[in-house]
Amino acid sequence: PKGFFLGPTILEDVNVDMSMAKVEAFGPVAALIKGDSLEQAIEWINTKTNLGHSACIFTSNGKDARRFKREVNVGNIGINVGVPQPYSFFPLGSRRESFVGTAKSRLASMRLFMDEKTVCERWI
Repeated sequence: PKGFFLGPTILEDVNVDMSMAKVEAFGPVAALIKGDSLEQAIEWINTKTNLGHSACIFTSNGKDARRFKREVNVGNIGINVGVPQPYSFFPLGSRRESFVGTAKSRLASMRLFMDEKTVCERWI
């Protein structure tokens, strides 16, 4: 009430040309971007932003999940989970212009020089 606080927020109907899709939001904010195909989603993630912290996919198709985690250029991937880092001891690696996530995270100093990708999956 006395500051600039935004509670957990989900933004629907975001498109890849909106600033919300191009600027990193630090906090409990998720932008939902719906695509017409897996190919389109992967292309958007890899080419429509210079950021690379995290991306999530919700699917029942194992082939699509494997392709998504292989091809998207982000440091953290969620498969059927909305937050790819559910525990504090998980690495906070990032890629591209989100690299500061790796440099400032709880990773061991050796890991600073690696290009890691953390994948969290949940299948029911």
